[in-house]
Amino acid sequence: MSEDIAMVAQLAAGLHPGLLVGLIIGLLIGLAYFRLLAGSARNLTDGASFGAAFGLLALRLSLAIAGFRLIAGLGALPLLGALAGFLIARVIVQSLILGGQA
Repeated sequence: MSEDIAMVAQLAAGLHPGLLVGLIIGLLIGLAYFRLLAGSARNLTDGASFGAAFGLLALRLSLAIAGFRLIAGLGALPLLGALAGFLIARVIVQSLILGGQA
């Protein structure tokens, strides 16, 4: 895992600053979004109410929409970076939750 972090840091050193900012913000948005998604799925399988799942859905969507809308105001490169960070966060959360079972 530390080799992956070193590789990402090396790649980030050569990135455009706007792209890097978008990547970091998108990663944070994605981590929150996919953790909330995992919590929502866990609640539904544990028999929680539909209202709780709907509340997490509304929170997830609001967070993602607001975050990407703010980043879109910074330009195309930060927005592309945010999308990449969001997708990287999906892989990270998925691997943490599945624990290498995929």
